[in-house]
Amino acid sequence: MEDFKNIFDKYKAETILLQNCDDFTLQHVENSMLHKVTGFMGSAGEGVLTKTGEIFLFVDPRYHIQAEKSAKKGVKVIKMKMGEKFLTSVQKY
Repeated sequence: MEDFKNIFDKYKAETILLQNCDDFTLQHVENSMLHKVTGFMGSAGEGVLTKTGEIFLFVDPRYHIQAEKSAKKGVKVIKMKMGEKFLTSVQKY
């Protein structure tokens, strides 16, 4: 969390989006920020880190079991429904 303090302060951000893909090619990156922060190595998922230190991992039904098994302690796994959009789901939290 301390690694992100400068980012939160610099951009006056309340949350940081954690992805598992390269911003330019949109291809899955093995050692992504999503993996480093949450422990999740699946090819589809999104994470949110809040300024207060909460970590949310959003996954669709294909990754529910994998996320539960691989998520680091303290990561809140949000099991989205099939077809549910990340932006719709994240607004609930």
